[in-house]
Amino acid sequence: MKRFQIPARWAFAIAAVFACAGCSSQPTYDFTPRQRPTIVLVYDFHASPTTPFEDPRLIAEGTKDFGTASPEARQAAIGELIRTGIRAKLIDGINVMGMTAQAGDPSTPAPAGALLVRGEFCTGSPDNRLVRNLVQFDKDQSSVDTDVYAIGAVTQDNLRPLLHLLTNAESKAMRAAKERGETSATLATYRPQIDQLVDETTNQTLAGLSVYLANQGWISRDQIRSALVAQR
Repeated sequence: MKRFQIPARWAFAIAAVFACAGCSSQPTYDFTPRQRPTIVLVYDFHASPTTPFEDPRLIAEGTKDFGTASPEARQAAIGELIRTGIRAKLIDGINVMGMTAQAGDPSTPAPAGALLVRGEFCTGSPDNRLVRNLVQFDKDQSSVDTDVYAIGAVTQDNLRPLLHLLTNAESKAMRAAKERGETSATLATYRPQIDQLVDETTNQTLAGLSVYLANQGWISRDQIRSALVAQR
Protein backbone atom coordinates (compact mmCIF):
# COMPACT_ATOMS: atom_id res chain seq x y z
CA MET A 1 0.00 0.00 0.00
CA LYS A 2 1.53 3.32 -1.08
CA ARG A 3 1.83 5.82 1.72
CA PHE A 4 2.11 9.57 1.82
CA GLN A 5 5.11 10.80 3.79
CA ILE A 6 4.57 14.17 5.50
CA PRO A 7 7.78 16.23 5.33
CA ALA A 8 8.92 17.33 8.78
CA ARG A 9 8.77 21.00 7.84
CA TRP A 10 5.03 20.72 7.19
CA ALA A 11 4.43 20.36 10.90
CA PHE A 12 5.07 24.10 11.07
CA ALA A 13 2.89 24.97 8.10
CA ILE A 14 -0.27 25.85 9.98
CA ALA A 15 -2.37 27.84 7.55
CA ALA A 16 0.84 28.77 5.74
CA VAL A 17 0.85 29.76 2.08
CA PHE A 18 4.04 29.43 0.11
CA ALA A 19 4.93 30.86 -3.28
CA CYS A 20 4.34 28.63 -6.28
CA ALA A 21 7.55 26.96 -7.42
CA GLY A 22 8.29 24.69 -10.33
CA CYS A 23 5.10 25.70 -12.18
CA SER A 24 6.25 25.65 -15.76
CA SER A 25 3.95 24.30 -18.45
CA GLN A 26 1.38 22.85 -16.07
CA PRO A 27 -1.78 24.79 -15.18
CA THR A 28 -1.32 26.67 -11.93
CA TYR A 29 -3.67 27.29 -9.05
CA ASP A 30 -3.14 29.93 -6.39
CA PHE A 31 -5.75 28.87 -3.77
CA THR A 32 -6.98 32.39 -3.15
CA PRO A 33 -10.58 33.06 -2.09
CA ARG A 34 -11.33 33.72 -5.76
CA GLN A 35 -10.59 30.16 -6.80
CA ARG A 36 -12.47 27.33 -5.15
CA PRO A 37 -10.84 23.87 -5.16
CA THR A 38 -12.01 21.72 -8.02
CA ILE A 39 -12.39 18.68 -5.75
CA VAL A 40 -11.46 17.52 -2.25
CA LEU A 41 -9.60 14.20 -2.13
CA VAL A 42 -9.60 12.41 1.22
CA TYR A 43 -6.92 9.76 1.71
CA ASP A 44 -6.66 6.92 4.21
CA PHE A 45 -4.92 7.95 7.41
CA HIS A 46 -1.89 5.81 8.30
CA ALA A 47 0.37 5.07 11.24
CA SER A 48 4.05 4.16 10.94
CA PRO A 49 4.99 1.56 8.30
CA THR A 50 6.01 -0.96 10.97
CA THR A 51 2.80 -0.83 13.01
CA PRO A 52 0.95 -4.17 13.35
CA PHE A 53 -2.32 -2.25 13.08
CA GLU A 54 -2.11 -2.27 9.28
CA ASP A 55 -0.89 -5.84 8.79
CA PRO A 56 -3.45 -7.41 6.39
CA ARG A 57 -2.93 -10.85 7.96
CA LEU A 58 -3.69 -9.58 11.45
CA ILE A 59 -6.68 -7.57 10.24
CA ALA A 60 -8.13 -10.66 8.57
CA GLU A 61 -7.49 -12.81 11.65
CA GLY A 62 -9.14 -10.37 14.02
CA THR A 63 -12.09 -9.74 11.74
CA LYS A 64 -12.81 -13.40 11.00
CA ASP A 65 -12.87 -14.66 14.59
CA PHE A 66 -12.36 -11.90 17.12
CA GLY A 67 -12.92 -14.16 20.13
CA THR A 68 -10.06 -16.55 19.36
CA ALA A 69 -7.70 -14.03 17.77
CA SER A 70 -4.56 -12.72 19.45
CA PRO A 71 -4.66 -9.28 21.10
CA GLU A 72 -2.55 -7.96 18.23
CA ALA A 73 -5.09 -9.22 15.67
CA ARG A 74 -7.99 -7.80 17.68
CA GLN A 75 -6.24 -4.43 17.81
CA ALA A 76 -5.66 -4.55 14.05
CA ALA A 77 -9.33 -5.36 13.36
CA ILE A 78 -10.52 -2.53 15.59
CA GLY A 79 -7.98 -0.15 14.04
CA GLU A 80 -9.12 -1.01 10.52
CA LEU A 81 -12.73 -0.12 11.36
CA ILE A 82 -11.57 3.17 12.86
CA ARG A 83 -9.29 4.03 9.93
CA THR A 84 -11.87 3.32 7.23
CA GLY A 85 -14.63 4.93 9.28
CA ILE A 86 -12.70 8.19 9.57
CA ARG A 87 -12.21 8.48 5.83
CA ALA A 88 -15.85 7.68 5.04
CA LYS A 89 -17.20 10.20 7.56
CA LEU A 90 -14.80 12.91 6.43
CA ILE A 91 -15.96 12.48 2.83
CA ASP A 92 -19.62 12.63 3.88
CA GLY A 93 -19.03 15.68 6.10
CA ILE A 94 -17.15 17.64 3.44
CA ASN A 95 -19.85 16.90 0.88
CA VAL A 96 -22.49 18.14 3.32
CA MET A 97 -20.60 21.44 3.54
CA GLY A 98 -21.16 21.91 -0.17
CA MET A 99 -17.73 20.89 -1.43
CA THR A 100 -17.24 17.92 -3.75
CA ALA A 101 -15.27 15.21 -1.94
CA GLN A 102 -14.26 11.66 -2.75
CA ALA A 103 -11.65 9.10 -1.78
CA GLY A 104 -8.14 9.87 -3.01
CA ASP A 105 -5.95 7.31 -4.77
CA PRO A 106 -2.34 7.60 -3.54
CA SER A 107 -1.06 5.79 -6.63
CA THR A 108 -2.15 8.60 -8.99
CA PRO A 109 -1.13 12.28 -9.02
CA ALA A 110 -3.67 14.73 -7.66
CA PRO A 111 -5.08 17.06 -10.32
CA ALA A 112 -4.20 20.76 -10.20
CA GLY A 113 -6.74 22.63 -8.13
CA ALA A 114 -7.56 19.71 -5.84
CA LEU A 115 -7.58 20.06 -2.07
CA LEU A 116 -6.03 17.02 -0.38
CA VAL A 117 -6.88 15.85 3.13
CA ARG A 118 -4.29 13.49 4.57
CA GLY A 119 -3.53 12.34 8.07
CA GLU A 120 -1.26 10.30 10.29
CA PHE A 121 -2.07 8.55 13.54
CA CYS A 122 0.43 9.90 16.03
CA THR A 123 -0.15 7.89 19.20
CA GLY A 124 3.23 6.60 20.30
CA SER A 125 3.81 2.97 21.17
CA PRO A 126 4.73 2.43 24.84
CA ASP A 127 7.12 -0.34 23.75
CA ASN A 128 8.90 1.40 20.88
CA ARG A 129 9.14 5.19 20.53
CA LEU A 130 9.72 4.84 16.76
CA VAL A 131 6.36 3.15 16.23
CA ARG A 132 3.01 4.95 16.06
CA ASN A 133 -0.29 3.18 16.64
CA LEU A 134 -3.80 3.82 15.42
CA VAL A 135 -5.25 3.33 18.89
CA GLN A 136 -3.80 3.45 22.38
CA PHE A 137 -5.48 0.71 24.43
CA ASP A 138 -5.09 1.60 28.10
CA LYS A 139 -6.64 -0.03 31.15
CA ASP A 140 -9.24 2.70 31.68
CA GLN A 141 -9.71 4.15 28.21
CA SER A 142 -8.84 3.95 24.52
CA SER A 143 -7.62 6.94 22.55
CA VAL A 144 -6.85 8.05 19.00
CA ASP A 145 -4.59 11.01 18.13
CA THR A 146 -4.03 12.30 14.62
CA ASP A 147 -2.13 14.91 12.64
CA VAL A 148 -4.35 16.12 9.79
CA TYR A 149 -3.09 18.13 6.82
CA ALA A 150 -4.98 20.08 4.18
CA ILE A 151 -2.79 20.44 1.10
CA GLY A 152 -3.39 22.38 -2.10
CA ALA A 153 -2.30 20.84 -5.38
CA VAL A 154 -0.98 23.90 -7.22
CA THR A 155 0.14 21.49 -9.92
CA GLN A 156 0.58 17.73 -9.89
CA ASP A 157 4.15 18.22 -8.70
CA ASN A 158 3.75 21.25 -6.45
CA LEU A 159 1.81 20.52 -3.26
CA ARG A 160 1.23 23.49 -0.96
CA PRO A 161 0.60 22.90 2.77
CA LEU A 162 -2.39 24.99 3.84
CA LEU A 163 -3.57 23.75 7.23
CA HIS A 164 -2.38 21.48 10.04
CA LEU A 165 -4.80 20.15 12.67
CA LEU A 166 -4.34 17.96 15.73
CA THR A 167 -7.16 15.77 17.03
CA ASN A 168 -7.64 13.74 20.19
CA ALA A 169 -10.47 11.26 20.76
CA GLU A 170 -11.14 9.08 23.79
CA SER A 171 -13.56 6.30 24.66
CA LYS A 172 -14.07 3.66 27.31
CA ALA A 173 -11.53 0.86 27.49
CA MET A 174 -11.70 -2.14 25.15
CA ARG A 175 -10.66 -4.99 27.43
CA ALA A 176 -10.31 -7.75 24.84
CA ALA A 177 -7.76 -5.71 22.89
CA LYS A 178 -5.36 -6.10 25.80
CA GLU A 179 -6.19 -9.48 27.36
CA ARG A 180 -5.32 -12.73 25.61
CA GLY A 181 -7.74 -14.87 27.62
CA GLU A 182 -10.82 -12.73 26.89
CA THR A 183 -12.94 -14.77 24.42
CA SER A 184 -16.49 -13.53 24.93
CA ALA A 185 -16.14 -10.18 23.17
CA THR A 186 -16.78 -9.54 19.47
CA LEU A 187 -16.14 -6.56 17.24
CA ALA A 188 -19.80 -5.65 17.78
CA THR A 189 -19.14 -5.53 21.53
CA TYR A 190 -16.89 -2.52 20.99
CA ARG A 191 -18.90 -0.82 18.27
CA PRO A 192 -19.92 2.07 20.61
CA GLN A 193 -16.27 2.79 21.46
CA ILE A 194 -15.20 2.45 17.82
CA ASP A 195 -17.96 4.81 16.67
CA GLN A 196 -17.09 7.32 19.38
CA LEU A 197 -13.42 7.41 18.39
CA VAL A 198 -14.37 7.82 14.72
CA ASP A 199 -16.97 10.49 15.44
CA GLU A 200 -14.78 12.59 17.71
CA THR A 201 -11.83 12.45 15.29
CA THR A 202 -13.94 13.43 12.29
CA ASN A 203 -15.89 16.09 14.18
CA GLN A 204 -12.69 17.80 15.29
CA THR A 205 -11.21 17.55 11.80
CA LEU A 206 -14.33 18.89 10.10
CA ALA A 207 -14.59 21.73 12.62
CA GLY A 208 -11.07 22.97 11.91
CA LEU A 209 -11.36 22.39 8.18
CA SER A 210 -14.73 24.17 7.95
CA VAL A 211 -13.30 27.32 9.58
CA TYR A 212 -10.50 27.37 7.01
CA LEU A 213 -12.88 26.78 4.08
CA ALA A 214 -15.23 29.51 5.30
CA ASN A 215 -12.39 31.98 5.80
CA GLN A 216 -11.31 31.32 2.22
CA GLY A 217 -14.83 32.02 1.02
CA TRP A 218 -15.31 28.53 -0.35
CA ILE A 219 -18.25 27.67 1.91
CA SER A 220 -20.73 29.85 3.78
CA ARG A 221 -20.10 30.66 7.42
CA ASP A 222 -23.24 28.81 8.46
CA GLN A 223 -21.48 25.63 7.32
CA ILE A 224 -18.82 25.96 10.05
CA ARG A 225 -18.89 22.88 12.26
CA SER A 226 -18.58 22.71 16.04
CA ALA A 227 -16.15 20.18 17.49
CA LEU A 228 -18.65 18.56 19.83
CA VAL A 229 -17.26 15.88 22.12
CA ALA A 230 -19.56 13.00 23.06
CA GLN A 231 -20.36 12.40 26.70
CA ARG A 232 -18.29 9.59 28.21
